Order: sequence, then structure tokens, then C-alpha cells
Amino acid sequence: LKDKIALVTGAGRGIGRASTLALAREGATVACLARTKADLDALVAEVKAGGGRAIALPGDVTQSTDVAGCVTQTVADLGRIDILVNNAGMGGYRPFLEWSEADYDRIMATNTKSTWLFCKEVIPHMLKTGGGHIVNVASVAGLQGYPSEAIYCASKFAQIGLSQALDREFFERNIKV
Repeated sequence: LKDKIALVTGAGRGIGRASTLALAREGATVACLARTKADLDALVAEVKAGGGRAIALPGDVTQSTDVAGCVTQTVADLGRIDILVNNAGMGGYRPFLEWSEADYDRIMATNTKSTWLFCKEVIPHMLKTGGGHIVNVASVAGLQGYPSEAIYCASKFAQIGLSQALDREFFERNIKV
């Protein structure tokens, strides 16, 4: 991945943090997005201590202005985006009838809307530079429903469907989703 530019959402913790470190170890420069600036600063410091290059981009993946700003900043600072890792996500476990509309909106925005927003912003840049790779981190809960995870499952089924549709739409233009 030497000289590749990656953008990772939900980079501050968990899978996003691990993905950022792995990409950097393999030679990619990584733009890291998360809500918590302290987590991002610690991650960027760790990447740099290991000899890699990374930038911190605090923001909210559910807000189109933050997403557009993140993509614009990444392209301005690093020149392009070769790899997008849509990792930001959230879930929870409780019986279906205990979830609220606000819970539904928050989970769907974080897991599904953010994936759509980032793809919508990044794909035009990838088309200009000849292609790229988009990794939408979903779940087995996007392939099969599980009790007490109805909203999470719905969001991940949607994310997988979006991924499949985008892959089929853009594979001939060298974008693999």
C-alpha cells in the first residue's frame, strides 16, 4: 500500500483504529475521522511513532457538511483518496419493543446514512483519479436477522445492499466496493 491514501471513518477506536494502524504499517497514508479529537490525536501519534503518516479529522459521520469537509480536506492535504473504509457504526441489544424512534434514527444515520454520504463524496474523486477501493464494514447481522438487534440488522442489511449496488455500478470504472 506504499504511497496509497486511505480514509477511515470511526478511526478512534475498535475496528477503525486497528484498520488505521494496519493500513499505516503497510505504507498507506491515512486520514482518520472520528468524533473524539483526543482519540484521533493519540492514534495519529501512534502511527507517526511507527514511521507512518496520518492526519486527524474530527467530525460527525452523520452530518453531510462534516463528511464533505473531511473529504475536501483529505484531498487538499493528501492529493487524492485511493481507499475508503466506512467503519463508523453503532448498535445495541434490547427487545424490539424497547427501542425508540430516536434510537432508530441514530443507528440508521451512523451505520447506513454515513456510508452513503462518504461514498457519494469520495466516488467522484476516485473517478477522476482512475479508481479505488471502498470497504464498507458491515456484519453477519446484515445477512441474517437476530433477536434484540432488529434496527442494527436493518442498518447492516441496507449497508450490504448499497455496497453490492455500488460495486455493480462502478466496477467497470475501476472502483471496487
